[in-house]
Amino acid sequence: MFQERRVNERFLARDGTCGTFTLPRYSCHLLVGQVLDISRGGFCIKYLSNGDGYRMDESVLVNMFYGDRFINSTRVIPCKVVRDVSVMNSPNGCLSIRKCGLKYYPMTRTQLDDLDHFIDVCSEKMEGKMNPANLSHAIEFRSHPLGA
Repeated sequence: MFQERRVNERFLARDGTCGTFTLPRYSCHLLVGQVLDISRGGFCIKYLSNGDGYRMDESVLVNMFYGDRFINSTRVIPCKVVRDVSVMNSPNGCLSIRKCGLKYYPMTRTQLDDLDHFIDVCSEKMEGKMNPANLSHAIEFRSHPLGA
């Protein structure tokens, strides 16, 4: 049976909410992905990778952003990887779609204020508690016809 272990309430990210993340020592190598859900404790992102993803407890730098009329950004937040899994089987050497759960390292008051504002603007409150049925968004792939 699924048991929620998160302390902070999670919110579904609005369509178009993205994030970049990189290893601190490779700041020029950014990965970009779609933010799936977000909380004051961390967030989940879906991204393309040509490798095995990130290791547990690996440190990364993230920046989440959302653009409607104005760009809203969290600015850079240091995080650690708590989970990184492939969501589809791909042959070796091919791009794979991965899902990564990240936990924020302790933040300054300014970073927390930025994050709270970002959550207010860029998320939708999720109905009820999280359960496995709510995780279907993590592997749902949306396709749109060209020109749509």
